[in-house]
Amino acid sequence: MTDGRSAPSPIHHTLGRLDDEESLPTESEDLLDEGDMIGGRFSVVEKLQSGSFGQVFLAVDKTKEDLEVALKVEKPRPKGKR
Repeated sequence: MTDGRSAPSPIHHTLGRLDDEESLPTESEDLLDEGDMIGGRFSVVEKLQSGSFGQVFLAVDKTKEDLEVALKVEKPRPKGKR
């Protein structure tokens, strides 16, 4: 990073696995919403990008003086499909 801050280490947080395909979000649905808190630490600000494997969101780390981070969220897959 050019502003002197070090890059945050990756943090993996599981949102859960869906049991049936009917519950899967559609291509246009956001996996997270503005204001969602992830792991009691990250507050979602906005969606930055969406692709075939998931979405990337701008969030702030509430434990690091509102440090801006990017969160990548993989699209859920039905149980048994990997």
